[in-house]
Amino acid sequence: MAIRSKSKQRRRGEDSRDGNELGLSNPRHEVAITKTEPINRIVGKNLSHTPCDSGSTTTIPDCAHDLLSAYAFIWSINQGYWVAQHLPISFPTSIFHALDYVSLLLITYMILVGLAARMRIPPLAFCIAIVIRNVVRVANMPFVWESEYWQFQMDLSVLAVLFSFRSGASALSKATDTASSGNTQQNVAFLEIARITKLQLIIFYAAAGFWKINHSFLNPHTSCAPIFHVQLLVAYLPESFYPPEVVHLVVHAAPILTLLVEIGIPILLLFPTKTSKKLGVALALLLHLLIALTPPPNCAGNFSVACAARLFVFIPEAVASSLAEMIACLRRAALGEFRALGALGAVVLLTALMARVGIHEHFNDWAPPVYAVLCIPFVRGLTSRSPAPASPPAKSSDVSQTHEATRLVQVMCRRTLVDVALLYAFALPVLGLQDLGASTMFANLRAHAGSNHLLVPTGLLQGLAETPAAEGYTGFLKGGVVRVEGTNSTWLNSIYPGEVTRDLDPRARRLLQLAGHTGRQWNPSLARILSPDTVQSWEGQGKFVRYTIPALELRRLLMEARGQGEAFDLVYTRLRGVGGDEQWRTEGAGPVVRLREDGRGGRQCAVGKSACAADELALLPPPGFWAMKFLQAIPYPIIQDDNEDLHCFGP
Repeated sequence: MAIRSKSKQRRRGEDSRDGNELGLSNPRHEVAITKTEPINRIVGKNLSHTPCDSGSTTTIPDCAHDLLSAYAFIWSINQGYWVAQHLPISFPTSIFHALDYVSLLLITYMILVGLAARMRIPPLAFCIAIVIRNVVRVANMPFVWESEYWQFQMDLSVLAVLFSFRSGASALSKATDTASSGNTQQNVAFLEIARITKLQLIIFYAAAGFWKINHSFLNPHTSCAPIFHVQLLVAYLPESFYPPEVVHLVVHAAPILTLLVEIGIPILLLFPTKTSKKLGVALALLLHLLIALTPPPNCAGNFSVACAARLFVFIPEAVASSLAEMIACLRRAALGEFRALGALGAVVLLTALMARVGIHEHFNDWAPPVYAVLCIPFVRGLTSRSPAPASPPAKSSDVSQTHEATRLVQVMCRRTLVDVALLYAFALPVLGLQDLGASTMFANLRAHAGSNHLLVPTGLLQGLAETPAAEGYTGFLKGGVVRVEGTNSTWLNSIYPGEVTRDLDPRARRLLQLAGHTGRQWNPSLARILSPDTVQSWEGQGKFVRYTIPALELRRLLMEARGQGEAFDLVYTRLRGVGGDEQWRTEGAGPVVRLREDGRGGRQCAVGKSACAADELALLPPPGFWAMKFLQAIPYPIIQDDNEDLHCFGP
């Protein structure tokens, strides 16, 4: 008996060391919980056992699955697809290029381990992968999509929670030494991650809807919403299904319908009932499916895949159970079981159909098939009953004390991350400190040049910088708004104003115009983030489309154009004031500046018939590092004969 006892202790010690680098239990270490006081010290609360799907973070979860590993598995699919699609096949030319290769290898390892070990992924591998991906993400800022900012903040939640649990690792291990569920440590940590991530995602979704409450988006003549809706009609339905009357109805209803959906999602997710959460997840998945199916230039499947992966936190046990079923099905299919082979064939067929959707004239978009595969466990989880816990809830003892230091760290982390999400989602556009990358995608929102929002102002700091009280201020917010009247710079015209109308299906554009929409769209972010080849470049043919930008962005543009070594002319107007309506942007008066560069460092600058002063915008040095790194404004196009509202631009 003594030999057997020592053997068990030795095996238990090996299991507790293996895979416990972050202080979380080894996923293979299957124990049962009969003692809760040490766990209460770690979490800082009086815990009792509860079913896993209760969503409580003040109790010890009795879950049938390792939810942290399931989340890591879905995260790996999302990030692996993203890196693989955007990684150039060449020898690494920079440290960040090399990090992309390292992250892809690590993500592949995590996916294979998840498949081979029944969703048992080491937490340390998850954390390292998160760190590498976000180092590259920050290096690419500010030229990243808003979904990258969303993912960055939600990934920080994972790191913060896992490292806050590290301090209580030994106590947590002792608590589980006599138990019967090896997933408890992982799931206690995951529930705290889910608690933060839920709030972050609700905030981001709410902001995406809130910023669309402006008269440019709600105007069917200029809104981005009708473009998406008509693109989907033309791409997937026979022409007989959408006569002119139907198209007219779709175009005029699209802004309100889009707004209701985008505001409805966070409201449903915020309600505490299981039914409302399931409805919120289902509505979000439907929205992202339509986004993934939208043809170019508005195919934003990357955004859909990223959001679907994070929706896991709202129904984790149901999705984890479905993932376990899918992995078991793969194993049975490998053994030749007929039903499993049929299910696998159906998945392959669905993936092939969605892959066909992603094949376009100039590129292949792999987001639709990845999104389809990712949705399978979600649909299964939404339509099935909540799985029963692995074992009946155990009785917990009374708590004698709590670990106040650990509790304080966790509360501070939670509040800080949620406050950062609120600051990013709502405060930065109001202050005028973010345009590209903000949660204002396709909202027709003016973050500078005067607010068009119906409820709140935007660009407040730029306005304050031009008041008499800030007369001595010379920082990066100084300079107001400029209107670019014309330029022959190859670089400037290749990225701004970034019209993408040529990429719209001619049938969609014709139907939009018949229904009263302009049928035109701009998205300079495509040129900034992907390549200038993705937008129309003005090459001296047709009428130059003027646009407005903040003074800071003009200084960035001039720095970039000079870096190209090209000779060019530029004419811009420094508009008086810092904001107004569309007529002000179109016709507002101010000093007209003419700049001529010879491409070798020589330049001539004139305001009217006089030489420019030393503090003229075109002669100022480039902005500082932090301003260049995190402040990227989007140009707002001006249509001379149609200045009723700001026309659709992206993202």
